[in-house]
Amino acid sequence: MNPDKQLFTSLISVTILVFSVFLCNSTTGKSINKDVDNSLFSENSYNLADETSTIEGIYSDNIHSVSFYPDGAPLVNPYIALNSSQAFVFSFDDLHGGYENYFYRVLHCTHDWEISDMNTSEFLRGFNDQSISEVDQSFGTRQPYTHYSFSFPNDMAQPTISGNYIIQVYLEGYSESPSIIKRFVVYEELTRFRPRIKESTIVSERRYRQEVDFDLIKAEYPIFDAYDALSVVVLQNNRWDNAIYGLQPVYIKGSEFVYDFDEENNFDGNNEFRWFDLKSLRYAALGTDSIRERKDGCHHFLTPTPRRTYDVYRTQQDINGKFLIHNDDFDSALESQYIHVHFYLQTERLSALDEVYIFGALTNWDYLPQAKMIWNERTQRYEGQLYLKQGYYNYGFALKQRGKTEGDLKSFEGSHSQTQNDYTVIAYYADPRGYDRVIGILFTDSFNN
Repeated sequence: MNPDKQLFTSLISVTILVFSVFLCNSTTGKSINKDVDNSLFSENSYNLADETSTIEGIYSDNIHSVSFYPDGAPLVNPYIALNSSQAFVFSFDDLHGGYENYFYRVLHCTHDWEISDMNTSEFLRGFNDQSISEVDQSFGTRQPYTHYSFSFPNDMAQPTISGNYIIQVYLEGYSESPSIIKRFVVYEELTRFRPRIKESTIVSERRYRQEVDFDLIKAEYPIFDAYDALSVVVLQNNRWDNAIYGLQPVYIKGSEFVYDFDEENNFDGNNEFRWFDLKSLRYAALGTDSIRERKDGCHHFLTPTPRRTYDVYRTQQDINGKFLIHNDDFDSALESQYIHVHFYLQTERLSALDEVYIFGALTNWDYLPQAKMIWNERTQRYEGQLYLKQGYYNYGFALKQRGKTEGDLKSFEGSHSQTQNDYTVIAYYADPRGYDRVIGILFTDSFNN
């Protein structure tokens, strides 16, 4: 191609891209609701969970961008020490806009996430079922939304015992059908841990699995029945969907309980997560192929990427599957745009029983119907779309068999024992007062940091 003509073509492409970015971020004043695709959220869907549900999830289609973390640490998992001054921040957007009266309640749970048979006064000081009063309207956004937030513990309610907890958020008049359920843990440090995270002991799995061995060292808390009253849970990247339950000590050595297994405590190492950056709409970040303005809003088309099943491991910083709502240019909570993000996986067509999903914290670590990818015969690839608020996101492509509830990341992402993963080990003990007490917790990673 003639050099002048090539330069002219490149300038035209850049101009089109910049103009698209400008359109996606060029609203001012009040929120604008122009040709918004209302199929993205239904008028009412308060029938998917009840007041006994403890599974994390968003149960109303109009609820988006749920964040729950210790104040000042948006990428830290929701764990808090008993009687600590630390508080959680809980926030979400209602895409119906306007003002609704949402409430939240706090419930204590057993070690295996059944609601405890306890009165509120036995685990909470203060009042339950509080109204969410921090409410603000979006400003200057194509998609109007109302932003709700609250902190817990607060002056009105504080947990008085350790253990597993859930927060249920519900709309006034729908107290038996929560819109959001999130889990958190209140812990005591009555024991210590000595971790040994390493590649799998099983030779055939050594290259792609990680083994979580550890010793639990009792200190201030007497443990009389380690095989019936003591329960341990191990989580990878704070995922409850693939947590390992039911581990018992291999042997007891004085005040140390040794958990050193060959297979029972192994996780797929998986791979470092893929990512995309929507923090600014002034430019197309790395990994974005194009940006286009359409009647229903701004569309970000990610660069098509191949499966990584057999690729060699490459070190890459990630946030272990999480996401961070953030806007580099405007207020993150109230002035961030919602964007149609398009995903592409380049791979061969799979059998009719194989389903491909976008997967990570952005889908609540669940196989959501809206995150299922569809085979495009023309482009010979899998394609999907999610409606997301501006921020920074990790994700992966997961494979699930139709009719099954569990899937895996390794089929498309590969699995390596060198992958950096966070691990959490929680020790519960059946307290004589009738609840599962968290007597210790370990935060570490695959490098034993």
